[in-house]
This record gives sequence, C-alpha cells and structure tokens, in this order.
Amino acid sequence: MNDFEDYIYSTIKKPLRRYPVPPGDKMIIQESTKIKEDALDITLVWATGAGDTPRVSNGSSPACGYVNVQLCGSSPQGGLEGKQGTVLLENPAGSSKLDVKMLEEQVTLIFGLHGKKVKLSTTCHFNKELKISDLQNGKCIYATTDFVSVKQCDIPQQNGPSCVFVNLTFCGKSPLGGRGVAILENPSGCRCVETSKDLENQVRVIFGLENQKVTLSLSKDKKDLLTDNMVENSESLNGKEVFVLCDQ
Repeated sequence: MNDFEDYIYSTIKKPLRRYPVPPGDKMIIQESTKIKEDALDITLVWATGAGDTPRVSNGSSPACGYVNVQLCGSSPQGGLEGKQGTVLLENPAGSSKLDVKMLEEQVTLIFGLHGKKVKLSTTCHFNKELKISDLQNGKCIYATTDFVSVKQCDIPQQNGPSCVFVNLTFCGKSPLGGRGVAILENPSGCRCVETSKDLENQVRVIFGLENQKVTLSLSKDKKDLLTDNMVENSESLNGKEVFVLCDQ
C-alpha cells in the first residue's frame, strides 16, 4: 500500500485512510479485488463536515508542546471554517514558550478574528481566567469573542492535536534546535500548507534557515522524498516523521 499510495491519491483526488473504517463513518460501497497475489479492500464513505473531526496521528505525539483551542459562541472570519485549532507552545522543541498574550494573538490569526477582543478560558463557561500556568501540553483552551452569549460549547473528544501535523527532525546543526512540528491545517479542516514548497518555507522559518535549500523526506537516506501529492493528501502524513536535510 505504501508503494502505491501516491499513485492512488493522484488518481482519485480524495483523502486516503487506512483500515479499519471508523464506527461513525457512513459507508457508500465496499469492494474486494485481487491484484496479482495481493488482496485489495476498498471502502468508500461519506466525507464528514469540514473540520472538527478527531484526527488519527499514527500513534505519534507532537515533538513540541501544544494546546488545542475550541472556538465557542463565535464563528471564524475571513472565509475560514472549523472551530477547533491547535497552537504550539514552543517550536522548535526547547525554544521559548508562549505566554497568554501570545496565545491570544495566535488564536486571532488562526480563526481570522482581527479587530475582535478574544477571551480565553480553561472552561467552556468562561468563568475562569486563563493563566500562564494553565498552558500545559495537550490541554484544551476555550476561546470566544462574545462570551456573554455563550450558551453551549462543543467539547473536543480526541486525544492529541485537533489539526494535522508532522514531526520534523533536522539532520545536521540548526541554529534553533533539532526537533520541531509543522501544522498542515489550522483551524481543523482548513489547509495552511498546499504544496511541498509551502512546507519547505515553513521548515525554514521553524529552524532559522533563511534562504537555505532544504530537502524533505520520510527517510534519512532521501529515498522517500516528500511530493506535492503527499502534502495534498495531508491526512496520510498526520503524525509522521519528516527528515529535514539542508544543503550547506
């Protein structure tokens, strides 16, 4: 399957997921066929709504600390969709951590809430002011621009980041550190990385590489270079390790 994943996606132009089919997915059709000596099982399911869907991250955790953010009583602006986002508390690993004000700025950017006062809390009732001690790895933070009218807020059920991510390992000496995280969509369902070039640009910023040429691969030996089709099918990359090789 790994050998043909890129080819299959370039043909059907739809996200690929591995078995088993999640219990909540509504099946359209299921087929089994034989290709040479191998059996191929394919199931088509209806797509879920944009964003706010628990992510499967191949069992991996982000290399950097993070918090999930649930937007309540407000809607994303600027054409964005999805009310769940992920904010990294550090990137690369070991760098300076975000404070509450910086988190507010990140939430404003993620949900397009420019010009609005963002309120953050550890509860969906917004009766507890967020403190820097609340910014703990994996915690859910609630955000709103209209906390007076918040009557109900969805509580995320997933364990792990709300958004698709890849871990980054820098093969060499980086000015800022050797491990980082690239988020491929934010908020959930809204892709912020469209091509491998986009991801390369994000990697340069994370590791302070300025205009240096970088190569991204799923293996240290460059035998599994990252392609545009892989990045476009971001769900299949979720939680995977991407090696960053820099031409000095």
